[in-house]
Amino acid sequence: MKRINKTLVIIIVHLTVLIAAVFAVYNYDFKQGIDFDNSRAVQISFESEVNRTELADFVNTTLPYERFDNSGNRVFRVYYQNAEDEKVDDLIERIQERFGTITETVKYNSNPGNLFIFAQQRIEASVWIYLLGVVIFVLFTFRKKGFLIIDLLEYMLAQLAGFMWFAAILVLLTVVLNELGVAISYWYLSGLIAASAIAFLFMLIVITRLLSRQQTEKPNSLFEEYTLLLKEENNDFFKSGLLASTIFLGLVILPYPQLTTLFVVLLSVLLALVMQTTVVQSLLMSIHLLSTKIKLNKRIRGRW
Repeated sequence: MKRINKTLVIIIVHLTVLIAAVFAVYNYDFKQGIDFDNSRAVQISFESEVNRTELADFVNTTLPYERFDNSGNRVFRVYYQNAEDEKVDDLIERIQERFGTITETVKYNSNPGNLFIFAQQRIEASVWIYLLGVVIFVLFTFRKKGFLIIDLLEYMLAQLAGFMWFAAILVLLTVVLNELGVAISYWYLSGLIAASAIAFLFMLIVITRLLSRQQTEKPNSLFEEYTLLLKEENNDFFKSGLLASTIFLGLVILPYPQLTTLFVVLLSVLLALVMQTTVVQSLLMSIHLLSTKIKLNKRIRGRW
């Protein structure tokens, strides 16, 4: 009875997140009102601090995307519609008169929204794959015990539903951050795709291990398999993969200071689930991995 209640709770939570993600994908304007088919962009670096809401009001456009360059200066990317270069130069001049010295400007003549639209399409596909995973997960939850291949299929699809659920949460997180005014660029959505791909990679690693054992009895759960992987002496491949994946995600997400803390928290919770450790231990491991990423950045910059 307790197991059924727990399963029902998991199903309800999954379906709630799914419905919210589907609603967000098909009703929320991820493009923030930008007509990417007819838009161009100019990237502006300011010498002094500038409020991006005031900048958007002055230019009469949607909120510009914001990031920090290697020197720590704020960089804004302003989108505009069907403007000639002369008009853009006039716009830049008026912006400088209003907000102070502009240290750098970069014009984008090509469509800046292709990658953003690509990411949105991947989100839509993820939601439908996630829906299929949840349905099959529910069906297998109440099935009778079967052969090993059925067990493997159940774990594979359950894990598939799990990382798609993680992607759905990131979709909702994108909406929340947009509404709070936190700068989001298409690199963030690219990070979402990368996170899903990495989760899928680790799923394949565990499924491969289960198949290689050729057991006749029911295999271990995925969490148990992850734990066994970490306890084994020759698990350098798994640890290296986890570290490489963390660094890769850090390189995608951490250029935005607003997301650094959020990334640490999410990584801590994820490591707590995967490694079955306490959140505190995972938080310490997350900080260590982040510091490794920072050291790596310094070494790369030092070489170049």
